[in-house]
Amino acid sequence: MRYVFGDFELDCEEHLLLRNGIPLPARPKVVALLTRLIRHRGRLVYKRELLESLWPKVSVGPTSLSTLLAETRSILGDSGLRQSWIRTEVGRGYRFTGAVRVDPGSANTKRSRAHHDFEFMDRRADVLERFESELEQLARGQRRFLSIEGRIGSGKNRLLDELATMARGRGFITARGRCPQSPGDTLLLPWIEVLRSLLDGCEENDLPPLLGPDLFGLARCDSAYLQRLSAEDGKLRAQARFRLLDSVSRFLESRARETPCIVILEDLQWADSNSLALLDRLLGSRGRGALMGAWSRCPEIPQSSLAEARILQRIQDSPELERITLDPLRPGWPGDPASEAEARLAARGTQSAL
Repeated sequence: MRYVFGDFELDCEEHLLLRNGIPLPARPKVVALLTRLIRHRGRLVYKRELLESLWPKVSVGPTSLSTLLAETRSILGDSGLRQSWIRTEVGRGYRFTGAVRVDPGSANTKRSRAHHDFEFMDRRADVLERFESELEQLARGQRRFLSIEGRIGSGKNRLLDELATMARGRGFITARGRCPQSPGDTLLLPWIEVLRSLLDGCEENDLPPLLGPDLFGLARCDSAYLQRLSAEDGKLRAQARFRLLDSVSRFLESRARETPCIVILEDLQWADSNSLALLDRLLGSRGRGALMGAWSRCPEIPQSSLAEARILQRIQDSPELERITLDPLRPGWPGDPASEAEARLAARGTQSAL
């Protein structure tokens, strides 16, 4: 992949930076920094994010990044005052501001996944700016809930990747779960993944006595524990469900009071009724803490049951929810791994409706 900006060319495969076709004496770290900034040019790239990506197995301080940035600017003819290519946002990170294009002569450009990512960052720059605003409000302690909605091929989950990276770049807690297309008999699968991430390194005794058994029972998929959620006795089932949803909700809010916390759910159109009910509970809660919920949803795919559809409608109508609707990038764009499965289910749902 070769990027062109001004008189410069950045060859990512060969790890070269050229000016007017002549290689410049740029160290690999300079090329890596430029590559990261250009590939994420639609948004601010945080200092922590750069430190972790450029020095993945080495503990370095911000001075190393500042030195590398100064070296890169010097090669590009920039400086701290003249920021034609890389703009500093004080105390936060850096943004590549120059116009960039892909060299049409580079090998396999049209078929390259990197080329699709290049187009994606340009097309979704407005949404990435929206993410930045939402994260800033979260940092101030405001609860936020985002629904990323779009038809097949709009890159919903790819945007969630960027949101997660941005959140980690700010030092926020992030946890992610995916609603499977065929959940089988296991309930709350996306929340199980979220809990496993958040409980990693914890012991049951580290949590309050009323929360620990519920959270670890769910995270471990304890069969005896989960059977209560499908008990034949309706009152017992309702009581077990309330207790579980309440425990997860209280745990998330407690984590968010310590550090801003983001929970990401992929493909909400496939969520089971219990997973939706937990999300509905979080939306309706008045708990304190900097908590964000963000999920992707394909409106073309209907919920599998009337009960799920009703809960989803409550979620969609919540005054706490901000909805971001995406236009398709183009037919067959491979930015969303679930696109083919979505297409099959959408067609099946349309035929059933007819």
